[in-house]
Amino acid sequence: MVDSEILLRRLLPDAADELAEMANNFKIWSNLLDTMPHPYSKEDAVRFIEMVSGESPTTTFGIHIDGKLCGVIGINPKEDVYRFNMELGFWIGEKYWGRGIATEAARQIISIAFNTHHANRLTASVFEGNHASMKVLTNNGFSKIGVGKKAVYKNRLYLDEHYFELLNQHRTAPAE
Repeated sequence: MVDSEILLRRLLPDAADELAEMANNFKIWSNLLDTMPHPYSKEDAVRFIEMVSGESPTTTFGIHIDGKLCGVIGINPKEDVYRFNMELGFWIGEKYWGRGIATEAARQIISIAFNTHHANRLTASVFEGNHASMKVLTNNGFSKIGVGKKAVYKNRLYLDEHYFELLNQHRTAPAE
């Protein structure tokens, strides 16, 4: 469905205006953790870009289509006995919805997680009603592994949380 090249790139300070304009959207915020503020200001965008610019290696990327920022995607590494697990999260600006951009961006970041970060397992969770994000995951081979009943409190409502996973089929246990 995507007719243009989609690239994942490190977020740069000059993207703050575009990021703030897209992220200041109640429909997007309604499907994300409350750590993302709403309303979302340029100052929020600047702080976020500064925070992720220190990542080494990079795990948070701007999603670009035709040279324009259209969303954000990231993989969050876990710790301790979960150190070969990463959690996937993403959002797309509303005017870019329904074009297959998130599906392609997820495909690319899965490759980064498995091939660059040597992840064994990716997880993702989606709030009830967000069928588009669930489809992005299943289109990329994720399996639904459960539902946390009324696990999320968002917008003064308790919502179910749908849990997904994807195993790296080519990963063997590392020598430690």
